[in-house]
Amino acid sequence: MPKLPLDAVGVALAAKRGERTSHDLSGASKQLFENLTEGELEEMTVRVPQGYGPEPRG
Repeated sequence: MPKLPLDAVGVALAAKRGERTSHDLSGASKQLFENLTEGELEEMTVRVPQGYGPEPRG
């Protein structure tokens, strides 16, 4: 799959979750919304590798 801008993935994921309306989508975010499940979109989001995020508390 080609590399997509993270914001397009985030917008499509927000629409799948009902946090945004799907009517506002266009371009890549619209195609992602129509063709992928919420789970697939979640897998495409960036996750911080262990050891690179903020220090654990306590």
